[in-house]
Amino acid sequence: MSYEELKAHADEIKQLAVDQTVNQLIQGSMGSPPIGTYQDLAEQQFAGTEGIFDEWIGLPDPASLQSGLDDLSSAMEYLSAESYLTDDNAKQYAGGGGTSFNISQIEPTGAFMQGWQSGTSTSYANFASLFGPVTANLSMCVSVLKGAQEAEVEIWKRAREDVDDLAHATIDALKNCLDKDPGDVATVLAVVGAVSGIVAVPFTAGGSLAASYTFAAIAAGTGIGGAFVPTEEEHDGTISGDTPAEIVSSLTDNLKKLNTDITDKEGDVKSALTQTISDYRGALALEPGVSPVKMPRPSVADNPSLGDHD
Repeated sequence: MSYEELKAHADEIKQLAVDQTVNQLIQGSMGSPPIGTYQDLAEQQFAGTEGIFDEWIGLPDPASLQSGLDDLSSAMEYLSAESYLTDDNAKQYAGGGGTSFNISQIEPTGAFMQGWQSGTSTSYANFASLFGPVTANLSMCVSVLKGAQEAEVEIWKRAREDVDDLAHATIDALKNCLDKDPGDVATVLAVVGAVSGIVAVPFTAGGSLAASYTFAAIAAGTGIGGAFVPTEEEHDGTISGDTPAEIVSSLTDNLKKLNTDITDKEGDVKSALTQTISDYRGALALEPGVSPVKMPRPSVADNPSLGDHD
């Protein structure tokens, strides 16, 4: 891969286009005009071609995006709370690693205090009973962010590969365009398959979310979907043409197609995140003042006079 050399590729494409155009004009000439005339014509025809990749230089670096993905993966290990999810697909999407030991120890301590009479124990028991579901909601939110970040890594990794493949295919086509039967130089645009598998709606209970307080109370059979798995769907990116002008035009057309693919895939990611935010706001509206992803402060923390014994 030589994406970092994209500017040099553009310079080579222009020079090849000019040189091969001059050669074609010489071969088809019936007279003997000055070679400089052909050179001037070719230079004019491909003026600006050296900037054909200018908008493609400096695409987001997948390596830098990967570091953020690593942070989200680490967070999911701490937030894993599968025992609070009722849908098998949801459990898989929430991490596939069971429930964090620390999380699993909180709710039982609250249950142990059920029936105690002091304000302190009651306050703590209420707090502990919400700890698992709220953490499960946070786990689901992180899973959406993780899926979106995985998609972003894949989009820009494939975009860099695609534009570099197009550059090399164009160079090969130009080098061989004077052959009697040069043929097309086949390549593919893989960005189109970069987002398949991202879950747009990560949590939905179908009924009242307020009744169970949490996004994580997912009815069995709702079906959230699996983890992010990009597909191998591809668009044809073949570079074709019998003349340098046709070949450069084919490159331009494929770059437009690639740009459309990237824009569509970015729209998919935005849609998933927007839907998640919409679902969250909808849950807030069901029980105003109660957040599905933030623990309420225990009343005993602000009112020690509740007492510390039965």
